[in-house]
Amino acid sequence: MAKVSIVTEQIQSKRVFRQQNITCIVVSNFSTVATSFIFNGIVRKLPAIDVSGVPVSPFEISANGNPFDIELNFNQDANNLVIDYTVIITEQKC
Repeated sequence: MAKVSIVTEQIQSKRVFRQQNITCIVVSNFSTVATSFIFNGIVRKLPAIDVSGVPVSPFEISANGNPFDIELNFNQDANNLVIDYTVIITEQKC
């Protein structure tokens, strides 16, 4: 059975996020204004947080435990996003 690592990254400016061997990813907007990013050539919109400070409708992708590669293009100057993802840990053999 493959092992995975859970990783959290914060995105606060323009950036291209690329990762390989991901099994699940969630992008949450913690800003008081809506934002967007590009995934597979399509603009994905994330609404602002609700009045309680909880992200509304985070963007989620999973391939039922199967690994995939991803590229997300965050093209706005100011962001307050959090990306949580699991990545497969490859074991090094001696």
